[in-house]
Amino acid sequence: MFPVPLQEFCEQEWPPVEGECLGHYACRGEGYWGECVPRLGEFCGQRSYEMITRDHPGDTAMLARWKRADAYTRFGQARLNWLGKDHPDYLAEFLDSCGTAHQIRYGRPAGAVRGDDRG
Repeated sequence: MFPVPLQEFCEQEWPPVEGECLGHYACRGEGYWGECVPRLGEFCGQRSYEMITRDHPGDTAMLARWKRADAYTRFGQARLNWLGKDHPDYLAEFLDSCGTAHQIRYGRPAGAVRGDDRG
């Protein structure tokens, strides 16, 4: 259903782009419903990458997961844009994309509860 560049995810093909908004980070100046307001010369997620590096020194796996999840989000957004909101498979593609990005970032499916998360 998708053209060749959108058929299979390859992280290296979806690098960060200055000024983009992935809709995942709290970098908006006006709250979640306002416009994304990145600092001059930065890309979406950069502040979180800096925080991970600062707060988890040496944990390169965590930083790599976050960057891979962001690349997958870009890939998913491109697939959604190609389909268009009126396409009958748009919602299913949206949900699949969000779930996959979440699983890459956190290592478990969206909505899953670990035994130690229950208190």
